[in-house]
Amino acid sequence: MPWTDFVRCRFYVMNDDIPEPSGAPGKDAPVFIPGPPFDSQDADVILRSSDDVDFHLHRAILSLVSSVLGYIFTVPQPDPAPIKPTVEVAEGSAVLNRALRFFYSGVQPVVETLNELGEINSVLVDKYDAESVIPAAKEHLKRYIVDDPLAAYVVAYTIRWEDLGIATARQTLKLRLRSIDAVSHRISTASRPRRIIISFTIITSVG
Repeated sequence: MPWTDFVRCRFYVMNDDIPEPSGAPGKDAPVFIPGPPFDSQDADVILRSSDDVDFHLHRAILSLVSSVLGYIFTVPQPDPAPIKPTVEVAEGSAVLNRALRFFYSGVQPVVETLNELGEINSVLVDKYDAESVIPAAKEHLKRYIVDDPLAAYVVAYTIRWEDLGIATARQTLKLRLRSIDAVSHRISTASRPRRIIISFTIITSVG
């Protein structure tokens, strides 16, 4: 089976426990146009988002970061193989643009909210097995530890980053407990809020 078909089947199956992508624009939204380095003329593969936006990429770079993509690219292609094969993925162009920035060195990742950070982790680590991006992603979470520690704790718990979970939980000792109710309305990545609050109570009580 061509890997252009294999990746589509594999990714949709792996998406069962991952939040639905939110990067697809609405009907009247302007079409997203990828900029450098996702429009490279010497690219040898295209990732096509769920809203039909093409990202022109390099297999060597994707394979180094993602073991899933690396394996997919080794699957033999039918003859004649396309010069620049296209792989359709489940993510919208906005999500894919944010996630792919972690693949290319020298490209500044853009993470504007904690929800985006949780979504990027789901795509890169849980789905593409790109664990090498975790240190960079953690640096983005650290920015919220002081200003929004409870929300940062929810994300750290959901992503299973124990080290930052403990650091953010200790920081929340400075907050009023009623803040717990407020954060549940702001952070959509918390799939198990009851367990999160219980864990928060245990950690802060011994911290």
